[in-house]
Amino acid sequence: MPDDIAVIGFDDTEYGALITPALTTVHIDAEAHGRQAARTALGLDTGGITRSPGRVLVRDSA
Repeated sequence: MPDDIAVIGFDDTEYGALITPALTTVHIDAEAHGRQAARTALGLDTGGITRSPGRVLVRDSA
């Protein structure tokens, strides 16, 4: 598959590593992302742009 098409997922679910070819994916800290979203929704964070750092887990699909 990598010679014809590249596929990348998001959220690093366990299934991505189990399928063939294993799915390249983006992993984020969902708990930290949720906390920041709640702070923003409640008006506790007035900082402007918020970033959620993540990392790419390169597997066989890309």
